[in-house]
Amino acid sequence: TRYKSRIGFFGVLPDWQDVDGTLAEIDFLFKEQKLCSGVTVYTTYGEKLLGSRKFLPIWKKLQAYKALVFLHPGVLDVKPKFIGNGIPQPIIDYPLATTRAAVDLVVTGTVRACPDVEIILSHAGGALPFLGSRAIGGLSIPAAAAKSSVTSAQAFEDFGRFFFDIALSTSPAQL
Repeated sequence: TRYKSRIGFFGVLPDWQDVDGTLAEIDFLFKEQKLCSGVTVYTTYGEKLLGSRKFLPIWKKLQAYKALVFLHPGVLDVKPKFIGNGIPQPIIDYPLATTRAAVDLVVTGTVRACPDVEIILSHAGGALPFLGSRAIGGLSIPAAAAKSSVTSAQAFEDFGRFFFDIALSTSPAQL
């Protein structure tokens, strides 16, 4: 108990394709267990990014608990599994998956709809520090703007809400 406030953990949620099971696990973690600092989620479930309308009840539940969310890629179906025959695919593709998920959460309006949910992006935000401005610029394309739930000004604001995990980010360029 001496270090209770200094050591924490993230609860891991089930596959979000099982919406009811995920909702039940969130309730268990925050109502009954009451020990986790937040929850870990993957960047995709099946072929859906986190901003999918199917996952809206999950985000509403996370908002109700003012949850802390740690976002990390899971197994990706990207071929080939090695780049240049030696570099494992997650070295490059995990930061890109993190970026895709973050852009999706902003453009679908999920971040804006959950003002009390704090989201930590793994891999120093992936390529978001570089590509975020491109996503915002993409909202100036009329067809993209028509399908977006946010304006470019709102997207700029919402990108600023993310926190970045920098545990394995050690170079000046990453930081």
